[in-house]
Amino acid sequence: MALYRRDDVGMAEFAALIDQDAAMAAKVMAVANSAAYRSRGPVNGLERALSLLGVEMVRTLVISQSIFQAFNSLPAIRRLDLLPFWQHGLMAGAVARLTARHMAYPREDEAQLAGMLHDIGRLALLAAVPELYADDFAGPDDRIRCEAERQRLQVSHAEAGAWLVERWRLDDYLADSLRYHHEPLPRLAATHPLIRIVALAHRMAEPVIDAAACAEAGALCGLRPAQLEALATEARTQLSRAMEQLGLSAPGAATTLDPGDAAERLRDELAPMMVAATVLADLPVTSAEAEALQRLADAARIVFQFREVVVMLPEQGLDADGELLRWIGAGQAAPLSAMSPQWAEFSLPCAAGTRLGDAIQSGRAAFIQRGDAAPALSVVEDQLLRLIEADHVVCLPVSLPAHGMATRGGARSVGALVCAADAALVAGLRERLGFVSAFMVQAEAGLARASRQMAAQARERADEAQQRHQLAQDLVHEVNNPLSIIQNYLSLLDMKLSGGGSPLGGPGAGVGASIGQDLAVLQEEVARVSRLVQALGHPPVLSVPGSVDANALIVEVVRLFRSSTSGIDILAHGHDDAQQVRAPRDDLKQVLVNLLKNAVEALCGVDGVDGAGQPGVPAPGSRIVVANNGLVNRDGRLMVELSVRDNGSGMSAERLQRLFGPVAARTTGADEPPPSTKPVADRGRGLAIVQRLVAGMDGLLQCRSSVIGTSVDLFIPQGVAPVSAGVTARVTEGVRAGLSAAPSAAPFTPAAGAAP
Repeated sequence: MALYRRDDVGMAEFAALIDQDAAMAAKVMAVANSAAYRSRGPVNGLERALSLLGVEMVRTLVISQSIFQAFNSLPAIRRLDLLPFWQHGLMAGAVARLTARHMAYPREDEAQLAGMLHDIGRLALLAAVPELYADDFAGPDDRIRCEAERQRLQVSHAEAGAWLVERWRLDDYLADSLRYHHEPLPRLAATHPLIRIVALAHRMAEPVIDAAACAEAGALCGLRPAQLEALATEARTQLSRAMEQLGLSAPGAATTLDPGDAAERLRDELAPMMVAATVLADLPVTSAEAEALQRLADAARIVFQFREVVVMLPEQGLDADGELLRWIGAGQAAPLSAMSPQWAEFSLPCAAGTRLGDAIQSGRAAFIQRGDAAPALSVVEDQLLRLIEADHVVCLPVSLPAHGMATRGGARSVGALVCAADAALVAGLRERLGFVSAFMVQAEAGLARASRQMAAQARERADEAQQRHQLAQDLVHEVNNPLSIIQNYLSLLDMKLSGGGSPLGGPGAGVGASIGQDLAVLQEEVARVSRLVQALGHPPVLSVPGSVDANALIVEVVRLFRSSTSGIDILAHGHDDAQQVRAPRDDLKQVLVNLLKNAVEALCGVDGVDGAGQPGVPAPGSRIVVANNGLVNRDGRLMVELSVRDNGSGMSAERLQRLFGPVAARTTGADEPPPSTKPVADRGRGLAIVQRLVAGMDGLLQCRSSVIGTSVDLFIPQGVAPVSAGVTARVTEGVRAGLSAAPSAAPFTPAAGAAP
């Protein structure tokens, strides 16, 4: 191939090289003296044979024979019957050559070679990992096979074949024809002719031909079904001749390659591709191109040994003719992100005419280095080298997923990996451009795969959300029925108690009045449950803050617990100067109820059970105080302090630190109290709700704990609307007359048995 690419080489040099391989020279001579050329007389010299066959034919013959020799010499391959494989390849080569002639494609030999090699990746994988691939080698050759190969080996045989062809520095489109020969045919409609030719050749060379697929592929090449039938007949004739020319009809063809050397060389060729495929196999399923591209940067750093890799994305908000890439910053290595603040403002032009722009248009890597003369470095490129602290930079353009950043003018959106390298690494990469191209192709395939998975997951989440919403609406409908019935019966009971006909007495009677107050509390709580249930069936709506009487709310919450909690003295301490707080009333009530419930459970043993799992009994003298502590200045903000205090034994520093953290962190640890009877998912949820609700009120939350008890303090913004004097008087009287068994100034003593 090195000789083939030179313009100053004559047939004598080709002959001298081929003559070094006796088997190869014999093969060339045999073909030159075959029936196809016999009319011109016997051919005696190798140079004469080469002149007769032509450089293109010799290239095809030598490459194919080299591949046959190399792969046939491998122990893992020699144990298999490769005749069907070679027949398929040679038939595809014949079909490709005839199709190229029909399409007036100027390089018929290239088409034949592409057809012959289109499945070479299967042998490559067999050579690289025989223990994993030998059992699968003879299976059907289709897209399902490719997907199975990717799942098991992280690379398909189509990608492996393209990789080898690029490593062997054959024609670019020849590699692409191998890479895409299993693609759905509609995707190939506007591709290079060689890609379409090989797609047709592969389908026509199959042992069992799919007539519809062949007709569709033929249409892409301008061939009608009748023409395809005639082409297949002629290809079968050429297949027999090719089998004879290449010695495939005779077992044990001579070879000059050592099997061990051939296997080692193939593994060396394939190893970097396998590494790149493995690293790129599990790109994150994310909507952020930055995260996925950062994974690509890590892969490039590993595969190519770059010193540093910077991810740059298209700048958003540009007009149609703006083409800039910006450093994304997030996710970069710490030393780079701290290297220079200029990175945050640096942009890299990628319009046509720039090195990067031309690289994007051609899909190739761009090399930027100090001393470039043609063209000279631009100011921006010089700045890039200075920022990344390198004399050599390799820019790898990568197409972004279609779902992500908007494309400009219908064109694809492209980011770039900007890679710092040294001179030796750059020189090696220039010699291995096929390797770099293969990495970029796999990188883009990985991004596309992650994008498709993300879109599928988004659809699944949307479907699940819709189902949950429907279930919630059904639940709301059904739960509201018993709630309405309860409300109606409570109203009827209240009317009987207040109407004089009740045996409990009329309005104002001591027992009847007390029960009437309890009924009012029940009605209010049922109404609150109804509002909570209604919210389940609708999208979340921000609660509207209002002006809430803190004293009255404390009285109401304490009343809920006093009659249902035995062994604990629950007190309400109001404030003489009744303050209004600015908060949604239901939300603030829910906060106090959750905190009071937690305090009761703490005094009774966690979740109301003792260490043996029996219902907990609070220690004598257990007490909880829900208090309005008046106004507090917090960082210049006037707020009302509310607190829920108990006189239990307190909690450890470790547990106090985890109190308002993630639920999982609050429910594990060596210092945990006795096992809870609550479902695991519900433990700690009350405090999480409290924290969320208080944050929604623009309030603050803190907890203090010691051996004399625990206090959770709320700081809620002061309300602006003053409470009426009549309400203040009633609340203060209620606090003093019945709900508080001791004045607010009474000492707060620990429960009996608590640590001193």
